[in-house]
Amino acid sequence: MAFVAVVVAMTRKRVIASRGRLPWHIPQETRLYRSIVANGTVVMGRRTYLQMAKSWPGRRCVVVSSSGFKSPALDVCPDAEQAIDKARSYGDDVFVIGGATLYAATIGVVDRMYISYIKKDYDGDLFFPQFDEREWDVMDRRDYAEFEHVVYVRRRSKY
Repeated sequence: MAFVAVVVAMTRKRVIASRGRLPWHIPQETRLYRSIVANGTVVMGRRTYLQMAKSWPGRRCVVVSSSGFKSPALDVCPDAEQAIDKARSYGDDVFVIGGATLYAATIGVVDRMYISYIKKDYDGDLFFPQFDEREWDVMDRRDYAEFEHVVYVRRRSKY
């Protein structure tokens, strides 16, 4: 069965962007990110899409926008719930890739999180939301020179 996951790179202080862009350039993390989302449907906010549009040719994308943004090349939904439902309808794994507002709207419903913790501190103005690590099990943890990558799986209630 397909899952819904968040994919994010952030500092330990949860910084994910500065002025709408990543404040770091780490090619190894970018390659890992692309390999994770390679065979799934990506869900992103409008601003994230516009920043990264050239990165998604031929990729199935669902964009969340309540501003009236339209594009014949992709699905646009007015909210996160509808976007995830649309992405799930394709039968692929679903990867929520940002931005901050979309992460906050979906963190309560995703099954997994793929988080690259950037080791160096960077200033920024967009942050990943707080989450309770007690609700998650670590499925995988790998250390790289400039980041640590952790895969979390949501714990399920037995009741």
